[in-house]
Formats: sequence, C-alpha cells, structure tokens
Amino acid sequence: MKLQTFIGLFLLALISTSCISKKNYEVVLAQHEVTKQGFENRIAILDRQILNQNQQIDTLNLNLANKVGANTALVATQDKLLDRIDEVQAQLEGARKDKSNTSQSLSSTVRAKEDTIKARDAKIAAIQAKITQFEKNQQIVLGNLSYELEQLFGDKQSVDYVNDEIRITLDETLLFRPGSARVRTAGIQNLEKIAQLIEKDPTLKLTVIGNTDNKKAKNYKDNWDYSVIRAANIVKVLTKEYELPPSRVLAAGKGEFAPKASNQTPEGQAKNRRIDFVILPRFDRVVKDIKKELK
Repeated sequence: MKLQTFIGLFLLALISTSCISKKNYEVVLAQHEVTKQGFENRIAILDRQILNQNQQIDTLNLNLANKVGANTALVATQDKLLDRIDEVQAQLEGARKDKSNTSQSLSSTVRAKEDTIKARDAKIAAIQAKITQFEKNQQIVLGNLSYELEQLFGDKQSVDYVNDEIRITLDETLLFRPGSARVRTAGIQNLEKIAQLIEKDPTLKLTVIGNTDNKKAKNYKDNWDYSVIRAANIVKVLTKEYELPPSRVLAAGKGEFAPKASNQTPEGQAKNRRIDFVILPRFDRVVKDIKKELK
C-alpha cells in the first residue's frame, strides 16, 4: 500500500507541475501502470520467497528441536548404558571374588575327601589283611586235617574247602553198620579226631549231616528220618563222649536229596551213604575285628 500511495502522489505532482496534453497523460499513466504491475509482481515474488524462507526456517527449527530431543534421549540412553556397564563390572568383580572363594573351598573339600579316602583305603587294607589271614588259617587247618584223615581212613574220607566251609565226608562204614543208626564202637573211636579238631579251635562250629541212597531204610519212616537220626546219634557221641559244647554242634539230615553220585549203580549208592561234617568258622569273630577297623 505504501508503494501505491507513493506512485499516486508522484503522478499528481507530475501532472500539476507539467503542462502535458491529455493524450500524453494517458500514455504516461499507462506506462506507470505497467511499472506498477511490474512492482506488484516483483513484490508477490518476494513475498513468496519470504514465505518459503519462513517455512524453511520453521523446518530448520523443527529439525533442530528434533535433533535436540534425540540428542537428549541419546544422552539419557548413554547414561543408562554407562550405569549398566558399572553394574556389570561390579557383578564381574563379585563373581571373581566368589570364584576365588569357591575355588579355595573346593580345594579344601578335595583335600578333606582325599584324606578320607586315604583313611578308608588304610581300613580296607587292614580288613583285607584280616580276611587273607583268616583264609590262610583255614587252608592250614584244611591241609593238616586232610593229611591226618587220609592217614586214618584212606580213601573212605574226603576233605574239601567250599564257600568258606571245610567239609569232611566219611563213608558210613566208618561209623555205622549197614542199615543201622546206632554208632558202632569203632565209629566212636573214629569220631575222636573230629572232636579234637573242633575242641582245639573255639572259633569253629560243626554241623553233622546224614545222607542216604535212594533205597528206603527199613524200620524208619523214610530216608530223611533215618539220616537225621544217624546225625543226631553222632552229635550225642561228640557231646557226651568227647564233651563238645552242644552249642557248637548241630545235627541235620538230607536223606537221599543230596547225592554225590548216581544211585543207578551200587558204587554210586555206596558214595551216597555217607556222613558230612561241615566245619564252619565263627565269622562273628572276624566281623568283630572288621568293625573295630571301621571305627
């Protein structure tokens, strides 16, 4: 508006000071209108440029604000990360200390267990030594007994060592007459060696087992009853004639149910008519010694 006012005043002054014709006036006015329009177009262009610049300034301000906000967020995130790094470092330091303490504790535990193992190994060795000594003693008894009984009874006896048992087998003719359950006089004498063996070692116990062939014994309920009566009569001789403690001697019978040979031949039947003397060591003594070692 200021520019238009200025142009108008300029034209009035020009008209009032100049003596021009109407035709010349119109020409001058038209020229000034063109000039005016050029100024207005120029002004419009400048206004649009100013508007664009203002918009660019607003965009730049917005971008700046966004960048400032992003930078603030970035700084906050960075601070959080730094705090987390400090926390992790503290945890790592604690873990290192815990690992060191755990390693020392494990080392102490390992040493303690190694000492325990050594102590147990020593106990096991001591127990094994007692068992080995026990087996050696049994073998010595077995060897001496085998020699003595062979000298006395020849091939009518046998001595075996099975499952920690010394088993002496005597033919029935060394103790009984055929078909009888009463111990004959010679049989009483033959039992003396058995009694001496048991009496000499208080750690031994004796089980006397009667055995028969598959033929039914006369005057008895069955072979089982017959074999038990024979074993019981032997026990009576051992406890009464040779004064063995009854608590260390047991009578049993298996009848025809534990044959050593086939009952299809007379020779096999003769082997099955026998008396077994099972000598058992008192394992409670060995167990007692082992328990002492384990304490």
